[in-house]
Amino acid sequence: MSDLGITCPYGGSFFICEHNTTEFIGCCTIDPCAGGTGTCPQKNLRPTSFARSHFDDILPLNCNNEKGSSIWYTCNFTSPPFLGCCKSDPCNALCPQADLVPAVLSTDTAAREVFLPSASIVSAAPRPVGELSVGVMTGIALGGVASIIIFAVLIYIWGRHNGRK
Repeated sequence: MSDLGITCPYGGSFFICEHNTTEFIGCCTIDPCAGGTGTCPQKNLRPTSFARSHFDDILPLNCNNEKGSSIWYTCNFTSPPFLGCCKSDPCNALCPQADLVPAVLSTDTAAREVFLPSASIVSAAPRPVGELSVGVMTGIALGGVASIIIFAVLIYIWGRHNGRK
């Protein structure tokens, strides 16, 4: 998960209940992941906020109601910024407690990856050209260093061998 500056400005703690019956994501005053249900009762929901600088990084998630992602909001110009599901438009005024709706992780891999550690997502999508993993870059660097050392040793041996003739 990238550091999105996620906070719970009105209490509770931020939870991601990946692999639960309901994959809740958001601020809750109880642990919704306990027991594997992923359920945060409406009375325990709290607004979630994020760092304004990450507005463009956040893709829509789903909402745990009949409207799905249609009531998902990412409001950059409210104070504090709002992230989550609300029955009313929280970009005009803070989402009232009664209008908060539990958010759930999207089935869309790209939207999930924003919030989850990359190791938890197995993606069949190819990497964009030019993007190398840390492991590949480390391997290339170590291979280059080893090649230079071997080349230097061979020149040293060749020089000593020719110096004896």
